[in-house]
Amino acid sequence: MAETPPASTLRRGSITLPSGGTFETGALTRTPNESPVGALQQQVRNPDHDDYRAGGLGESTWSVPHKCKYLTIHGKKAITDTAYGLMTIAGRQELERVSKIKDLGILIDEKLNFSDHLNEKVNKAYMMIGIIKRNFKYLEEDAFINLYKAMVRSHLEYAVSVWSPRYKKDIEIVEKIQRRATKLVRECKGKPYKDRLRYLNLPTLKYRRLRGDMLETYKILNDIYDNEAAPVLELSDTRMTRGNDKKLNKVMCKTDLRRHFFTQRVVDVWNSLPSEIINSASVNIFKNKLDKFWQTQEIFFDYKADIAGTGSRNWI
Repeated sequence: MAETPPASTLRRGSITLPSGGTFETGALTRTPNESPVGALQQQVRNPDHDDYRAGGLGESTWSVPHKCKYLTIHGKKAITDTAYGLMTIAGRQELERVSKIKDLGILIDEKLNFSDHLNEKVNKAYMMIGIIKRNFKYLEEDAFINLYKAMVRSHLEYAVSVWSPRYKKDIEIVEKIQRRATKLVRECKGKPYKDRLRYLNLPTLKYRRLRGDMLETYKILNDIYDNEAAPVLELSDTRMTRGNDKKLNKVMCKTDLRRHFFTQRVVDVWNSLPSEIINSASVNIFKNKLDKFWQTQEIFFDYKADIAGTGSRNWI
């Protein structure tokens, strides 16, 4: 008969809780095959533990419900207002319903139009432009490009695949930031926006978003991202030779919101790329080939234009 392995004891310590309080672990008894985390979990599950009753996990320190909120995503139709709550030692505590909530730096609203998030990013970008303007009396081309990419454009491209603007007014608002920023270069003053972009060799933000969508699509299809976290892109089973051998399947969409969702808006553009590009061995090679393929696209310097479905066949 196998002997039970001797138990070991962990020293008393404390763990910082999400509420900001601490939980005194006490003397936890565990077997050699049991992790300290497992021993702690057993103690937390036991409501008769002295530290639990003494307030270690009581209302004074384990006050999570007041930090928990819920968001209901819905369309234009009215929905039933359902109350949600969490059971605590003090009883059931109702959760607060909010119309928007920030997660990983993205402000998500109940309509999924991301207007609040867009306004926040626009204000931040203008703030950065103001900082550059106050601290640099004269900007040369190279200095401006480095400052603009690091301090301004980075705010407008963070997680843009999630909140990419789909309305014309929102596209105008975002593009207006770059329009104003390019005027900081003395040589660009008095020139039209397209000419300023050509002089600085800066693409439109609309082009950058489209290019970013293609990069994300490439990473997803080549398993660079975790499959359990990445959006699902379904490959088409069509045998048509036109386009590439990794065509995406496009489904019918009933709403405009769904039609402009990432997994749907990338289908047509991705399917128009040749196999020589989508079968690139690495992300950097894919970038270089895509830039050469789209180098003659009008959208590069004109945000009001749309991407042409064929691109240039002289990119090789």
